[in-house]
Amino acid sequence: MTISKPAARRTVLQETDAEADRQLNTLTGWRRFIDGPPTPPVLASRSAWQQMNPAKRDLYDESRLDHHARMLTVATSFVERTAICGRRLVLLNRHAISARRGLIVSGPAGTGKTIAITQLGRSHELLDRARHPHATHRIPVVYVTVPPAATARMIATEFARFLGLPVRARSNMTDIIEAAVGVCTDTRTALVLVDELHNISLTSRHGAEVADTLKYFSERLPATFVYAGIDIDESGLLSGTRGAQIAGRFTLIPTRPFPYNSEWKGLVATMEDTLRLHEHRPGTLTDLDRFLHNHTGGMIGSLPRHPRSRPRRHPHRHREDHQEEPPGHSARPHSPHHGVHGHENRCVPMNSELPPRFAPLPVRLRPCLGESTNSYIRRLARANYLQPSFLHCYLCGPPQWFGRPLLEHLATTAGHSPEALERALADANSLGGTNRPRRRLPRRNPFAGRQDLAHRIAQEALKGTQIRTLAKRHNLRCSDIRFALEVPRLTTAETSPLTEPITGELADLVEGMIGRKLNARQIWTELMDHHDYLVTYDSIRHYIRYTRSRTASARVGNPEAHTAAPTASP
Repeated sequence: MTISKPAARRTVLQETDAEADRQLNTLTGWRRFIDGPPTPPVLASRSAWQQMNPAKRDLYDESRLDHHARMLTVATSFVERTAICGRRLVLLNRHAISARRGLIVSGPAGTGKTIAITQLGRSHELLDRARHPHATHRIPVVYVTVPPAATARMIATEFARFLGLPVRARSNMTDIIEAAVGVCTDTRTALVLVDELHNISLTSRHGAEVADTLKYFSERLPATFVYAGIDIDESGLLSGTRGAQIAGRFTLIPTRPFPYNSEWKGLVATMEDTLRLHEHRPGTLTDLDRFLHNHTGGMIGSLPRHPRSRPRRHPHRHREDHQEEPPGHSARPHSPHHGVHGHENRCVPMNSELPPRFAPLPVRLRPCLGESTNSYIRRLARANYLQPSFLHCYLCGPPQWFGRPLLEHLATTAGHSPEALERALADANSLGGTNRPRRRLPRRNPFAGRQDLAHRIAQEALKGTQIRTLAKRHNLRCSDIRFALEVPRLTTAETSPLTEPITGELADLVEGMIGRKLNARQIWTELMDHHDYLVTYDSIRHYIRYTRSRTASARVGNPEAHTAAPTASP
């Protein structure tokens, strides 16, 4: 099948949009960075390139453009020194309970500070994966950046943002810190990379609070902290009481521009080996190593930009080589359809998809067979150190904050497929979303004449009880327990009994909350966060408005019932 040129271009654009989400300050983007870039394209011969059809040639040229647009990472002496020092500090802090040592990478802009600390984090995570190949829940490295004019709450939000924890505008900073610290501790975080530290100013109150917040994180987390910023040693971050404490615990590694020596020539030669251009003469770029050093000032951050942005011809044109223009000579203006970096100047269409609102939580749990949605959300929230009421409202969203979440939203947040949740959750058919076919029943019914036992097992499984525990408790086989939990509830009337009625101890608990002047929303929040009752918001409202008033009227008409069970004052 031949792919048309618009279809091929659309495919390339979709792959480019997917790469645009590759941000280091998110867990998904960081893991993509750890997995490494794709394999460089093989440079075809000139005759093979001319024999390609237009669609295949366009895809081939786009793959080369994408390869040249990627940032090349070279293992320089500075990167190796940072990796060795950082690895040594991680080993020294392995059994430290306080006053852990850290690392500060400081120097002028463009000297490779971010490259050095990210390569340190990449080497540490690859080593952790090699030691624990089957532990997919581990997050050994956390990478955050300090935003401009940062506050303490913004720093805590950056930690939560990397981990994928949801944060609302009204979220308490203490809750954000506790959730981030709890998740990092459970996922065995051992290295925290903090970039753009020069955005902190200890002369302001907010800057001092940010420094104290980072210090609090370093005390709570059993991890090694690595800071990177522009000229940190010359700024006021290492002066004063706070700065003296930071300077005493952290090792400073300064960066500087590369001198013109054999290492610089090796960098240029490595850069030339990565080029995928037709009619490129080997040695053209290495002959210009002196010019590149004078033009970049020895800044490694500026070196990859010049070879990629100065090709004389675009790969889509007939001639491709790489020759630097002499100093003082202005480059030929590009076509309005092409950018300065060899890319087409493509604008992202306005109707492109926005990034998804829901992201997988860092700690994932498997749903128990026959478990209710509220029980699973409660267990998922507590595993990620979140309030269950907050996660439930986050999944529902406006305007139905207390309704039922969509199955697709819950599946995305939990990191499971909608089909897996539909098979496990007892009330999955009552969740919002598309209608799904009913499941077939097995031919043999092990609970014939014992429907009450099957109902009792299903009620116990709603709170997340494991199948083996239920089988041992009722002296049954696991297959029989699974049959009792896989019986589909076909109508809404059959799914309504999944919630517990407000009677007995639960009614006394609700009456006590009403006596404390709590409304229905506050009662539901407290029951969701601090108790294990399966109660919906609508059932609480119905109890306050109707059931409670009818019960009070019946007790007034029956003095004996009123004496036996006094009603709590509203």
